Amino acid sequence: MDQKKSVGFIFAVIAAALSLVACVVYTQVMYKLPVVFVFLILAIAVTVALFVLTGKNHPAKEFLTLLSTIFIAGAAGAGFYLMVNQIGYVIAGLDGIDTILSFIVFEAITLVAMIVGIIGNFLK
Repeated sequence: MDQKKSVGFIFAVIAAALSLVACVVYTQVMYKLPVVFVFLILAIAVTVALFVLTGKNHPAKEFLTLLSTIFIAGAAGAGFYLMVNQIGYVIAGLDGIDTILSFIVFEAITLVAMIVGIIGNFLK
């Protein structure tokens, strides 16, 4: 049962791990949307489904990797949507950067997870 996994699969697992880290970091953000957690958990679940499909040439593998990346992008977009006002307050000098620091870390992690997921989608 020792099957070698493809590089794309390893990238998908890394993206899922980053999604899990992003989920933990998002708990520290000032204003939260529950749908962000749903998107991140769906990204992880899709990667688990990808792990279950062990056949190397399974047609759904590329689709599932792409779907996981789309869920991560959805989490990043939904999180940004809620924090736009707070970012404006920081830019205007009404609040300190510490109010959005955990959000910036969350967005950075999701951005890296998206890039890793996209790269993994193109690797065999």
